[in-house]
Amino acid sequence: MISQVLFLTLASLTHAQGWSYPSISIDVPLLGDYQTKDILVTEGNHIHQIWCPYESEARVGHNIVLPDGTRLLDDRMLSQDTWSAYQSMSWASDSTVIAFWRQNISPIWHCIMDTDGNLINPQELYSAEGWYSWPLIDSSPDSLGRIHMVRNLPDGLICYSVLDPGVGEVFRDTIPDSHQQSLIIVDGDRVHIKYNKGWPDDSAMYIQYDLEGNVTVLPISLVDEEADESNRCSMTLDSNGNAMVFLVENPDDAQPRFLSLYKINRDTGSLLIDRKILYWPSEWTTLKEPVILPRPGAESFYLLWGEGELGGSPHIHYIKFAIIDSDGNFIEEPYIAYDYSDEDPQDLERIAADVNTDGDVFVNWSAYFESIDSYYIVLGWFDHNWVSVEGEEYEEVEQVSMRISASANPFSDILEISISGGAEQPDVFVYDLQGRHIINLFPDGQGFCLWDGKDSNGNELPAGAYVIRAESGGESSSLQIVKL
Repeated sequence: MISQVLFLTLASLTHAQGWSYPSISIDVPLLGDYQTKDILVTEGNHIHQIWCPYESEARVGHNIVLPDGTRLLDDRMLSQDTWSAYQSMSWASDSTVIAFWRQNISPIWHCIMDTDGNLINPQELYSAEGWYSWPLIDSSPDSLGRIHMVRNLPDGLICYSVLDPGVGEVFRDTIPDSHQQSLIIVDGDRVHIKYNKGWPDDSAMYIQYDLEGNVTVLPISLVDEEADESNRCSMTLDSNGNAMVFLVENPDDAQPRFLSLYKINRDTGSLLIDRKILYWPSEWTTLKEPVILPRPGAESFYLLWGEGELGGSPHIHYIKFAIIDSDGNFIEEPYIAYDYSDEDPQDLERIAADVNTDGDVFVNWSAYFESIDSYYIVLGWFDHNWVSVEGEEYEEVEQVSMRISASANPFSDILEISISGGAEQPDVFVYDLQGRHIINLFPDGQGFCLWDGKDSNGNELPAGAYVIRAESGGESSSLQIVKL
């Protein structure tokens, strides 16, 4: 049971407009350390989470949640009941998801499930090969039903291979002078791979293959010196199939780290954007895990990253967000989506994010709760309706006119609720975080109503988080509130 103190902590967290209140998205926290994780969104807002440790053991866990934390599939062990870690997840086809992890330190295992989490291909060994310095596996499907993968081999090189489910590995190639931090995206007949050059350079590189395994773009260097400091750099594609790489650089230890963008021409391999510095703090600070995600149409892009306070703190205090066009120009300047700077202590770790086809952004992270000396995985999301792109003009608009406000949040006695902006008299409902209907509320002609914290039978409800939802004339709005 998640305590009242934790609900209060989340309800009081500062977050930007358009971003949800964060919700705890796993059942069992991890004592004294944080979880590594991955995230994939299916069915519009069904959020698959995969993480380790699971229930404080070196196992891989999986669940499916809604944006408010409601469980569609309860937490479960996805790996076998033995040492497992270094998990990742991607689409396997238009309707299936594949998960990879390392089991018993080195061997790679995988399973395939449908979007409801039902296992289609259960846990199966893919490769007994170990790894040298980069245990993670990245993957991407092609139109032939195969899974393309990149991973680190025991000799330190990056292996690009293709898995045909039910058949096994059907292709492999070793990328010369490669090292770690490998990413892969399959787009039509092209396979885009970002990796790091071998020691001592360890700088960001790019190579491209076709589906037959032929190299179509020879290795090119993105960063000239040892400057890629991020072990969670990110890659996506624009509307023309050009690769866009977003990463942290620190070419000189005396200078603050900065976030930069590179774009590689799909056909020639030439650099369309060559180190465009997008964000450079005035003082040294922590910059971690940059993420770039395409908006619908892939003409503009979301950026996310973790950042510490200026002056050199090793911890993440902020989750920052921005929007750029395909040339790297800001549509929305960087701002703080979630602000932990006034929390004590301030400790966030391992950001993961995904986007749905509407352009909503879903992000999770591990957050430390001092009262239990443990980390929970916390989930937040951004409603794409808060930003609109029209032609050459970019502007922030408020497309959702209906709004819910509360007299107090959290509340302990009687909650006054106000609904504004609806075209018709609204219908108002209260739900718990599992999606169970609690009670209907009946606003007056001005959109005001009261809730005493009881269900429809007059029973006092326990302390915790609840969702108030208003519907009017085809519009809807929701507000998460906390009852003390």
